Amino acid sequence: MPVDRASGTRGTTSGTRKKAALDLAKAKHYKIPLPLPELADLVDRCRPDLIKGVQEKVKDRMSGEWAKSARSQAGRRRLHKYFSLFTEALRSGEMESFLANQKEQVKRYARRGVPLEEVETLDDCIGDTLHEVLLGTATTLDQRLAINWSWQVLEKFINASSFLAARHYILAREEELSMKEALLKRLAGRLMTAQEEERGRIAQDIHDELIQLLFGLRYELDLVDSKLDKRQFDGAKEEMRTMKERIDQGLSELRRLLRSLRPAVLDDLGLVPALNILVRQLDQSTGIEMDFQVKGKECRLPLSTETCLYRVAQEALHNTVKHAEASHVLATLSIQKHHTRLAVEDDGMGFKSEAYADGGGLSQDKFGLYGMSERVQSHGGTLRIDSRPGRGTRVVATLPLDDGKA
Repeated sequence: MPVDRASGTRGTTSGTRKKAALDLAKAKHYKIPLPLPELADLVDRCRPDLIKGVQEKVKDRMSGEWAKSARSQAGRRRLHKYFSLFTEALRSGEMESFLANQKEQVKRYARRGVPLEEVETLDDCIGDTLHEVLLGTATTLDQRLAINWSWQVLEKFINASSFLAARHYILAREEELSMKEALLKRLAGRLMTAQEEERGRIAQDIHDELIQLLFGLRYELDLVDSKLDKRQFDGAKEEMRTMKERIDQGLSELRRLLRSLRPAVLDDLGLVPALNILVRQLDQSTGIEMDFQVKGKECRLPLSTETCLYRVAQEALHNTVKHAEASHVLATLSIQKHHTRLAVEDDGMGFKSEAYADGGGLSQDKFGLYGMSERVQSHGGTLRIDSRPGRGTRVVATLPLDDGKA
């Protein structure tokens, strides 16, 4: 629970935040009781110290990838915009732009899966830093009292905006979860259809190739048996040579079918040789120039990680072949100490990928991309898709290595 900054006692609670939000919601417009331009000027002058102070508090109170994001250059830009809109609200008394920015930010956090506790902690860091820095500018008792009085006005609206942000976060998460549930249902149906189609294709291949081959071998065995009975040994040897060729043909076809289900090289030799073969085969069969690079120390990864990255590469490369109209594709596998990253980039026609920039928002007509995203996220990783019309596409899957060994 935050400390009441004016008295030094425990003060702000979720109850007071809710009351502040309700009071704010009763008004026809979101307004501060009166403009505070002098305070806005003071906040503007202190903005570098405010941003630095917030990021230091984030370092102490938060951890993980989200804390790194909040302390990054992008985090600095978000804080700069926050305080810029905040001072605009102080000068005009109008809170609409400030609250709209808060709403957009928390919706973005919700789509990225940032925990609500982290969002609330960031709000607390901002509020605490704002009060500390403003009080630090006071050189006389009158200035200190004036800042404390102004803070009583500001705290109500900071708490209210935090509560409204939490509401928008929950609504956005519910919307995201509902969309994902609908997409998962459609994806499950599509996967069942694809599974039946795959079974039908394999059955057709077996019928057209292997069964016909076996019937031919059965017929040729009868011929061999007949010639042996008649002591036509030269003719029997010729038939047996033909049979060996047909058996070799059948074995090649069977290996092809098995590779289409799961490449044995992935289990036997690992991800790098399997990706090498996949890229080389597509290079030879499609006419598209394809290259594969490995960065870092080559080693065996956990089987689930290798399978996940292989399927992502398979889907991304096949999407490129079918849709991108590309002339060159580069697949890169980077193996680091704590994570491994697979990138597939092409110089094709591209598409608008803004909706997928955070790995979310995949629409119902992008099942291949959505399937890749779900597969990567189920392994604790992230999928990023960068593309623009006419500028190609880059798909990047990053998976953690829990044991830190690569």
